[in-house]
Amino acid sequence: MRRMVCFGDSITAGHGFTESPLTKQLQEELGNLVIINAGVSGDTTEDGIERFERDVLAHTPSIVTILFGSNDGADHRKVSLPQFRNNLLHMIKHLEESSVLLITPPAVDEEAQQKRTNEKLRSYSNVVQEVAEKTGVEVFDLFGEMLNMQDIKPLVNGPDHDGLHFSLEGYAFLSSKIQEFADRH
Repeated sequence: MRRMVCFGDSITAGHGFTESPLTKQLQEELGNLVIINAGVSGDTTEDGIERFERDVLAHTPSIVTILFGSNDGADHRKVSLPQFRNNLLHMIKHLEESSVLLITPPAVDEEAQQKRTNEKLRSYSNVVQEVAEKTGVEVFDLFGEMLNMQDIKPLVNGPDHDGLHFSLEGYAFLSSKIQEFADRH
């Protein structure tokens, strides 16, 4: 059976929920794929590189989603933009046998979020898009789509109400975009 690995940070992991809503929704919609959630709360791309072989390559996935940036661009965790770029390029280089979807970090509700600003996250989002263009992999501009919405609060009103972590509505939105990608691959 074909496998999809969702690789990332707390957004992927489903922070605040006992079971990742992303994994659950994708498995319900994509029954022809085994969904493996390789999201770890608090991770940056630096942390992701350390566990990449074990959490991604070891599964020999057909499809991989990569969603980092929220922690890379956080005031307390800051990974430089050049290092962020290099980390993403390293991951993609090792996924030549997989279909890859890069996802930009989500926008935040700045009224509730204290450690991240949309201005900083825009820089990380831009790097994700540059890497996608350079490598030829697909990208979903989650950041841009969220900023184009009238109100992102319903998407980032997760259990912690911190302006970053997703609600069930946020996961429904994200999983629908990943499903569209998976259906093409």
